[in-house]
Amino acid sequence: MPPIDRQSYSDPSVLERELNSIFLERLFVGTRFDYEAEQSYRSMTLGRRAFTVRRCGDDVRAFGNVCLHRNALIDPPGQGER
Repeated sequence: MPPIDRQSYSDPSVLERELNSIFLERLFVGTRFDYEAEQSYRSMTLGRRAFTVRRCGDDVRAFGNVCLHRNALIDPPGQGER
């Protein structure tokens, strides 16, 4: 395997390519058992986008974690219960 060019560590275009190739795929954020309580959540940033994963009834769902009206976070960073 050839060595990594030093410029790659600080090149913005390399970062942009990595963000687009790594964080646009599905990522593991836990199992149903990590969201035991009703309305338990885990909020995170993937790439440059804020997401929250929340238990809703019997389902676990992921949402964009930004209020479209005020452009503010809906769930605080980390995890908890609403």
